[in-house]
Parts: sequence; structure tokens; C-alpha cells
Amino acid sequence: MGEALQDLHTDVGLASSSAEARISAAAWRESPGGQLAGDLASETFVSEVAFAALARTLLESLDGGASGTRLLASVFPHVFGSPLFGWYEPAPAIRSELLQLSQAAKGFGYEPVELIGWLYQFTVPDPVRRRFGGFYTPQSLVEFMLDRVGFGGAPCTTTRLIDPACGAGAFLIGAARRMLEAAGPESAEACRLLQRSLHGLDINPMGILLAEATIGALMLRRLVGDPLPADLPPLHLYVTDSLERDALEAVERAEVTAIKRAEGTWSAGFDVVIANPPYGKHPSRLLSEVQRERFSATTFGHPNLYGLFLQVGLELLGDGGRLSFINPKSFASGLYFRKLRRFITERLTIEELDSFTSRSGLFDGVLQEVVILSGVRTVAGGSDSITLSEHAGPPSRRPARRIVVDRASVQLGDAFDRAFFISADPLAHRLLDAMCERGTPLAQLGVRASTGTIVWNRERSLIGDGPAESGRPLVWGNGIRAFRFLGLGNRRGAATHVRLTERTRGLLVRGDALLVKRMTAKEERRRLVACRVPTDLAHTGYFAENHVNVLRPDEDAQIGLDALLGLLNSSLFDYVFRALNANTQVSATELEMLPIALGPPLEEIGRLARQLSSEAFDEELWRALDLAVADLYGITEADCALLMPVFPVAA
Repeated sequence: MGEALQDLHTDVGLASSSAEARISAAAWRESPGGQLAGDLASETFVSEVAFAALARTLLESLDGGASGTRLLASVFPHVFGSPLFGWYEPAPAIRSELLQLSQAAKGFGYEPVELIGWLYQFTVPDPVRRRFGGFYTPQSLVEFMLDRVGFGGAPCTTTRLIDPACGAGAFLIGAARRMLEAAGPESAEACRLLQRSLHGLDINPMGILLAEATIGALMLRRLVGDPLPADLPPLHLYVTDSLERDALEAVERAEVTAIKRAEGTWSAGFDVVIANPPYGKHPSRLLSEVQRERFSATTFGHPNLYGLFLQVGLELLGDGGRLSFINPKSFASGLYFRKLRRFITERLTIEELDSFTSRSGLFDGVLQEVVILSGVRTVAGGSDSITLSEHAGPPSRRPARRIVVDRASVQLGDAFDRAFFISADPLAHRLLDAMCERGTPLAQLGVRASTGTIVWNRERSLIGDGPAESGRPLVWGNGIRAFRFLGLGNRRGAATHVRLTERTRGLLVRGDALLVKRMTAKEERRRLVACRVPTDLAHTGYFAENHVNVLRPDEDAQIGLDALLGLLNSSLFDYVFRALNANTQVSATELEMLPIALGPPLEEIGRLARQLSSEAFDEELWRALDLAVADLYGITEADCALLMPVFPVAA
């Protein structure tokens, strides 16, 4: 098998010096592959051309000559007519080797559809597939999400589905399998159903080609020697940027633009919108003026690609339509996604939120906590509850926890930054309800949070290892422990001071304050870690590095810093924040929205915090603090007993 693939690559490499190939390569450099450079770019171009030739050969072999090359090319234009990949035609000897390869693979048990994926893995370089997401969304996840939107059985044959970031077409292929299963024995009509119902958009030409080849293999296998219907139009698969309302390819422009703008045949929107969109920041400078205006409803600061695609998906969804999207968990809280969360709740009745306890294992080579958002677009009404599931493994297994809670317990209001409280832990919901019932957001009590302004990479020329040249101390996050400040300097004990200049003088912080670590992961013993600013630093002034949050009281603040310090370092606050926060950052806005209760127990909490700050670690003191905090919020004895053993009390 390896020899056949090697011969194919060698032949494509030799052919790539032709004038036609050079024109194709120039156009290819405008595609995502054009981001590559040097030998990797050349190797990838040759590999993708080779894979396209493999796909054509396979579809022709499945068709067995029943339809003819011209009809195959009209139904599968990206496989047979792509201007990027269609210029190469294997010589008869190479073609014969590819047919033998196909037969040999089938002899090893590969079905035609699986064979395409198998060939792709061996044709396109692994680093390139990883960079451009050239891996299938796991089959278990595809089936799970199709179930979430109710795509199955006889109803799916009349359902219009779109994936606006389809990549290699995992959801489209899964949907095609279900449609063919439900379509009945009429093969020609089944092919028409796929063409009418399935829609996929992606900016990567190779992804669209792979999706088309795989669905084409499903269709041809269903026909078992019968020709394709002569009147069958191409599948609704388009090489286009879903974030633009116009198509990239002129021949498809009118149709794909109508789809994106919900015009003509698509004016009612789609019954199902489903996607695993790309993740990653998308600098605002890369957005056009039209895009900036369009996405202003959901973005704050530098947008993230998945947020942009989620807005697109919601815009494509018709009334009564169902949506299921995979998102990084970070969308559920924090300032940057507040507008997106508002947009979601205005357009979608959320029905289910599925979270995963591990940051790895769900996607190959990806370290990312994700949440599956599923819901229905309703004009009015809808259920008053949301189902929350927490999975310890693939979604094909029974969830580790599953609860149904009131919608208001998940979609927190403006006072809480419109965060989504997606924990499937019933204790966390009871605790947050108790805190909200008695508490007021910290910002309304006269305490303001800010993030440190010294960014190491930007200010390194002004940062030194001592106070020379009128330097002032620099506080790093690694110096902060619960109730303890360990000292200046980074992890190596260096970079302890920042030189005072006309520009940095305005960044100097003075006065009493609390320091809170800004970066803490779920795997750490504590998510909230706070201490007092040492008296000498408060007096002389200091700089806060960007991984530090500073909490400073106004003159009329309604809570003392010692009492606030005790609350932040308590088991109650850590437990609820751990369930509420959706990323590794403790943001200033999240600190300001914490519900702070006022009452007599605050005096005892402040006293205990002072003791814990000045004495050696004492587990009994810390446990007394936790009990005082529970008393402040009216936490029941039963819930308090559940709460306190969860985390070690030590810093």
C-alpha cells in the first residue's frame, strides 16, 4: 500500500512543475494552506492534490461506470472539478495501483467511507491536519449531538441541517448515514434527500472536498451499480468564509450568499444548526468594517472565533429550529463573553448544557474544557428548566452527574455578568442560591477590583532585580498564598522592581488592598487565593504584575478588608467560584460580582482572618472561619458538612 501512495506522491511532485500546476499552486496560497511556508507548504500542496486524485479514483470505482465521469463531476464538483486540485490526472499505471490499493484496503475490512478517512491520514502530513483541524470530530460526539437536536428517524428526511464550520464534514456524514437509513429502499430519492437537506460551509477547500468525497461514497454505495439521477444537483457544500456574507467562489456566490443571508429558498432559516467551530482569538484588526458592525452584538475586546461562529449559527436558525454547538467552557463566564451570552439567551431557549470534567481526552491532541450547548429557537414560552450533565468520559457513556434545575439557577442576571452556572453539582446550586439570597455584589459595597497593569514582555526594559534607579516593588502572582504574602519576585526570585518613569508613575498602587491570584487552574487545591498587601508596600507604593488582581476599598466601603479576606479564602467561596468560573483566570469582573452578605458574623470572620494572617497555619482556626462564613449565609448544617471536607483547608 505504501508503494502505491509513494508512487502517487512522486508523480504529483513531478507534475507540479507544469504551468497549470503553478497556476493552481498560486491560487492554493490564498487558501488556509497558504499560511504554511517552505517545504511544508510544498509538501502539503502535493499531498492534497494526491488525495483529490485518490478520492476521484475511489468514487469512480464505486460507481463502476454506471453514471459516467461527466455526471460524477457535476454532482461532486469539489472532488472532480476543484481549480486547486483537479488539474492532476494520474497516469494509467498509477491509476491501476490506486485501484489495487482500494481493493486491498477493503480486503482489510475498510468500508468505502472509512477508506477515505484512512487514505486522508496517510496522504496529508500529520502536522498540517492538526493545525487546520483535519481530524474528525469523534464519532461518539457526532451521534450524541445529532441526538441532542432530535435528528433521526423519519422526521430527519424532511429536516434542513447546516454546519457553518463543517471542516471534513463529520456532522454532515453522520446526518447522511441517518437519512439514508430512514429514507427507505428508493435509492434515487435518498440521494435527492441528501442534496436537499444537508448544507456545509468551510473556508478550507480540502475539508469540503473530503466531506463531499465521503458523502459521495455513501450515496454511491447505496446505489449499488445504478447510475446517479441525471437531474441531481451538486450537494450544498461550499468553500466560503462563514464570517463573510459573500462567497469566495464566483460560481457559487449567488446560492451561498442566499443561504448566509437567509434569502429565497432559505428565508425561513434552518431546522438544525450544528457545529464544532474553530477556537482561538481573532484579532479585531482582521475584521472588516462590515464584520465589526455585524459582530458588535456579541464581541468585547478581541473576539474568539467560536463566539463569531456561534452568532452565525444562531442567525441561521429558523423559528422552532434546534442548535447544538461545542464551545470552550470559557464562554460561560467572564466579561469578554457577556454580550455573547446575552445574544444567546435572546435567541435561544437553552435546553441542555453538557460539560466534561477532563480538559483532555475528548479531542485528539487538544487540552480544552468544552461544553455542548443545545437548545431551540422559540418565539415565546419554552421550558422553565435546563438539564445539566457532567461527563467523566466520552458522551456515549452515562454522565457522572445529571440534574434538572430552574432556568434562573443557570442563566444568572446582570448582577452576575449574565454568567451561565453550568455545574451539574446540586450542592453548588444550593450554595449559590443561599449566597445570592443574602448577598450583594461586591462592587455595590464599595470595593473595586482591578487587574495588574505590568505586562512582563512589554515592560522588561524597566524591570530589574533590585530597587536601583528609583524602582518600586513588583508584586507577582506566585508570591500570593492564602493569608500570606511570600515576597517579591517571579518564580526564580528575580524581577523584583520596576523603574519609575513618567509613564509608569501613574501605574503605581498605594494604600490598603487585597491581592488575589489571577491564574489558577481547576486542578489546584484552591481557585481563590488572597492575602493582604504588606503594610510597607501599601505605604511606599508598588506595581502589580498582570497575573495579580487588586481589591481596593472606597472611602465608604461597607465591608472591611479583613472580613473580605476571610470570605475569599473560605471553603464556601472557593467551592462556588470553582463551579462558576469557566477558565483558568480569576477575572476582576468575577470578583466584583461575588455575593457578599453583611451581618454580625463578619466581625468574627475578620478576627479569624487576622489570626490566620499573623500566626502559623492552624487547621482549627480555618475550620472555625468556614463555620462563621456558613453562618453568615445561612448554610444548613447538612450542606456545611458536605462542603467543608471537599478541599484541604491548607493554603
